[in-house]
Amino acid sequence: MMEIQPKIQPYADLLNRKLVESSCYKGARSRKFFTYLRNVKKSIDLFREANIPCSRIECGSAAIGMISVKMTVEVNGQEYTCNRPQIFRDPDRKIREEVYRKINERRLQDKKY
Repeated sequence: MMEIQPKIQPYADLLNRKLVESSCYKGARSRKFFTYLRNVKKSIDLFREANIPCSRIECGSAAIGMISVKMTVEVNGQEYTCNRPQIFRDPDRKIREEVYRKINERRLQDKKY
């Protein structure tokens, strides 16, 4: 993902542009292909060579998400993952604060120095 995807993106953009410029595109403007063709056009509008290194950042974000899903805290006898927002919805401020502190303590356990 980190090595191949950034190299494929410019070619994918070229293929998208060829599709939009082709006669097939003008003939395929039916409801059947509307969503797909709209996504292709948006991809063309959004593509920038300068953004290719950003895809590596996205991979890092995915890794962080996977780590946080594995982190759990116990609140009122139940175990929750740290990224579940419903544990912050308790109307009691003291419980919300306790949850906040437990999550931060749990994150510090996995911190690398």
